[in-house]
This record gives sequence, C-alpha cells and structure tokens, in this order.
Amino acid sequence: MKRILLATDLAPRSDRAMARAVQLCAQFGATLTALYAIRSGPEKGMLDNLPPHHIEAEIRRHLDQVPGGTGITAATVAVRGPVEEAVADQAALTGADLLVVGHTAPPEGPFTVTTVEKINVASPVPLLAVAARPFGRYAGALVAVDFTPASRTAVTTALTLIPDGTLDLLHVCDLPGLDRSHPVDADSLKDDFDRLLSGVPTGNHLVTRLALSGSPVPTILQTARTSDQTQVIVMATSARSGVGRALLGSIAHDVLERAPADTPARDILLVKESDPT
Repeated sequence: MKRILLATDLAPRSDRAMARAVQLCAQFGATLTALYAIRSGPEKGMLDNLPPHHIEAEIRRHLDQVPGGTGITAATVAVRGPVEEAVADQAALTGADLLVVGHTAPPEGPFTVTTVEKINVASPVPLLAVAARPFGRYAGALVAVDFTPASRTAVTTALTLIPDGTLDLLHVCDLPGLDRSHPVDADSLKDDFDRLLSGVPTGNHLVTRLALSGSPVPTILQTARTSDQTQVIVMATSARSGVGRALLGSIAHDVLERAPADTPARDILLVKESDPT
C-alpha cells in the first residue's frame, strides 16, 4: 500500500477521511494524492467558483492542520468533472492502491445513488469509506466471507490494512425472511474456513471464526455494531454496474447504504472482484 488517493469535498466532516488517509500514509510510508472534483450545476458550491490552484492551496491548508499531515509526501489536485470520473482517472494516473472517501449519510431516497457508490462502481481500486474519527491505527476488522476467491482477497486486504490486530471472519448462512442472527456451529464450516485461510500468512493476528444464520445485511451490521473490536467492516464487492448490479443485487452495496444510519462508528473497506461478464 504505497499510493493512496483521497477524494475530498472539504466539507465540515471531511477531516475524518483526511485524517485516516494521513494516518495510513504514515503507517505504510505511502504517498498521498488529495483530489477535489470541481462541480457544476445545482451541486456547485462556493469553492467550485475558485480557480483550481486556489482550491489546491486550500486542500494543502487542511492537510497541514491534520496531525501528521506535514510529515507525509502529498500532492493536491483539483480538476473539473463528475467526482467518480475524476477519481477513476486520477487513480489510474497515480497507480493508487487505495481510495479513501468520507461516508457520513445514507442516501436521500430509495433510488438515490450516493457519491461513494458512484466512486465504487467507477474504479476497480479498493475503497475505504471513512465514518469514524481516527484515533490511531486500525486494531480490529470484521470480514464478511462466503468462501469464494473474492472473500480470500478481502481477507488478505484486511491483513494488509491491519498488520497486527484482530480479524473476525463472519459467514452468514442466508435464510430468506429471517432478520435475526442465530448462531451456527462454526465447526461444521471448519473445512470451508481452513480452505479460505490456506496459505494466507496471518502472522501475529488473532483470527476468529464466526457463523450466523439470518439475513446477511442486518446480521453483518448488528455484528459490527455489537463488537468492541470492529473498527472497519471489510467486504468483497462486484465491479458490476448498471442493470446487472440492479438485477443481481449486492450485499456490500446494501451494507454501504445502511451503515451510516445503522452503524455510524464503523468504516467500510470494499475490495473489488472482477465482473464475470
């Protein structure tokens, strides 16, 4: 994790994502690119009337006020265009290993697509949606797994994000119509967990295995909400977009939508899997 891209709108709570990006850069010795997409039309704000170099200077001022912000290598960029296109282009240009964005509010309506979701669809780079104010390194993650190769990628990415700490692996046995979580004997899934972790260097991590039955989204959120160890929820998400995603649905997408209202103190890391089509 050597190149981190932060998408910021410099809104009042954007300092949380900025502080987390700075912390991760210091932790991994990574460089930071802080990006502002200059908006037009009804979404246009006061900063969008400024020349790009003035906005870049304002980003730098904000970075310098973040603890540790003056000690990392950082570039500031302001470009015109939709934020998801700007982020995707900048991620490709810089070879970003991680995207960091703020995540503070659920969508306004059932057919509203959030900026975070737009960015997630537009770029194949893992996306960290930051909701909580960081007070140090991540110490614990809840990793939702279904024993697919994508889940293995989610586990290895979580291990990278948290070099030492606790990883709780959660498998939800989906029972339609059942929203309450019910324990499942994890030993019955021992072989599945063993295959998932086979060859994965867990190092000094404390890795726990948990199996619950119920509806996946509320079960994941409830488990994260009630765990003192969980600071970030890690999930694999499909790169599928448009009609394909709408028809097939996405547990990660629904967790991303519901988490700000349901689990406000947890960040979410989305790791991309390839679209099979």
